Amino acid sequence: MAPLQSGPDNRARGDWRTAFLADNPGGAITSVRQKTWSGLSAVVKEMAFTGAFEVDRAAAYCRLMVILEEVGGRIHARTGRKTAAARPDAPHRVYFVPAEAPFWTYAEKLRYVRYVSLQFSETDLAALVGDRFKADLPQSPRLAFFEPRLLALARLFEAECRLDGPSDPLLGDSLSISLLSLLKGMDTRDPPAHHRGGLSARQIKAVTDYLESHVSEKVDPLELARLTGLSVSHFHRAFKESTGMPPHTWLTDLRIRRARELVLAADRPLADIALETGFSDQPHFTRVFSKLVGASPGAWRRAMLS
Repeated sequence: MAPLQSGPDNRARGDWRTAFLADNPGGAITSVRQKTWSGLSAVVKEMAFTGAFEVDRAAAYCRLMVILEEVGGRIHARTGRKTAAARPDAPHRVYFVPAEAPFWTYAEKLRYVRYVSLQFSETDLAALVGDRFKADLPQSPRLAFFEPRLLALARLFEAECRLDGPSDPLLGDSLSISLLSLLKGMDTRDPPAHHRGGLSARQIKAVTDYLESHVSEKVDPLELARLTGLSVSHFHRAFKESTGMPPHTWLTDLRIRRARELVLAADRPLADIALETGFSDQPHFTRVFSKLVGASPGAWRRAMLS
């Protein structure tokens, strides 16, 4: 793994308005979109990788990072304790890092990632929501947990960043207040195994392992419910509560992630990839891929490999 040098451009990250754009010998930034409001900056970044990497992400401001999409592998994270965080099965992991906290991200087989980084100044945000919230923020890093409300909020920030032109300041301030409200409820204890009304970690693993091993097949909702010991309707509600999406959406997301790995791995016919990832034919695969990714499989392959 090629470590990134922690020179002044990477360590001296004192301005939350500046997107973290460290050089990376294992990959390249393909897209950066950013918008800034009162005390908070949202950065949506896409990166493509050709090799292993490790990035020192220490900064002088608080950050909340939410993984939106990964292809080929997973981003891992560690703190000054030199220990890797335990990762849940959900693909949309969340990382909260207080100001000045040691923090590294690294990966070995990752080919592509898209994530939202919410960077904020405690001092500036205090003027927006009052001084009380500062003492309620977590005082140590929280790595690789899942919180469906934070994922939903991150997607709202992403949507704002992708819109051309300035954002409504009132909307940005409202999103910032929502973020702080959710962070206030976090403490330094381990996240709960599941949300009230959701699935346990064991149930989630049983279902997601089954889906991953049957990605090319037609999946019976009755079988998924049986794995958890719940009725179909109860399972559907609990799965969405725990992962932020219903089972069929999770499966489609899995199929597209698997397809992107195959698209990047070799110059295989798209018709073969479509069948291997559970789509009825190449046109069906192309329609779904284009809708979710924003480009056809062929165009996306060319963009990633160029």
